[in-house]
Amino acid sequence: MLTSTEQIALPDYCKVVRVTGANGEVKEMIFPKALDLDRPKRPRTTFSLTQLNELEREFQRNQYLVGSERSKLAVRLHLTETQPQSVADECSFEEKLSRRGYVWDKGAELGAGRYSKVRVAIKLDSNIKVAMKVIDRRKVSEEYRRKFLPREVSIWSRLQHPNLCRLVGYFEIGHKVFLPMELAERGDLLLYVQRNGPIGEESARLWLLQLLAAVQYMHDLGVAHRDLKLENILIAADRSLKIADFGFCREVL
Repeated sequence: MLTSTEQIALPDYCKVVRVTGANGEVKEMIFPKALDLDRPKRPRTTFSLTQLNELEREFQRNQYLVGSERSKLAVRLHLTETQPQSVADECSFEEKLSRRGYVWDKGAELGAGRYSKVRVAIKLDSNIKVAMKVIDRRKVSEEYRRKFLPREVSIWSRLQHPNLCRLVGYFEIGHKVFLPMELAERGDLLLYVQRNGPIGEESARLWLLQLLAAVQYMHDLGVAHRDLKLENILIAADRSLKIADFGFCREVL
């Protein structure tokens, strides 16, 4: 977008680029830093009209294509990788993450498991903090990589309820899978009970109603969570509850 940098306060995640037009006129344009415009341009895949139409149909149907489904689509459209691996490895991990629209927030990890970690990240286009789950595909089983992870992302991306932790996106960098999601600033319910003791009757009544509403919503869609426990129930900044961790969820008849 063309604009005057003197008229607005420039956000931290943006930069001013001076562009010279064909007529020699110099203008200032504001771009997100994540676009990384200063780096040398790399080869990009070109698509036929048929390929573009097919891609548009697939991503309108499911924007979270992962695993075997994405591989099948690439084979069907005869898509090949155009960027040499040696070029892709030139930039740092943080640069690759910024190109996806995120930067790490300073601070400790929110949690860690056998094959995943959760950290706070900042979404550059909105400057909103999210919880970023990072899964190392080298540490997971073949069954999880081909079956459980694609199923989790496919189901989770369709769930939209105020008491379910919302999946913001999905992307991969190298051997790692990134799942940005809503950030629950007050931690999980287990930590809350450990720090504060028994939950009062009024809070318990309100929270139970929220959980029942979320579970009923999932069941109405034919989805079973299958792993409800205190660690998977998060508390948002407004003290509302949000069910998280959909790794074991599945569709049921």
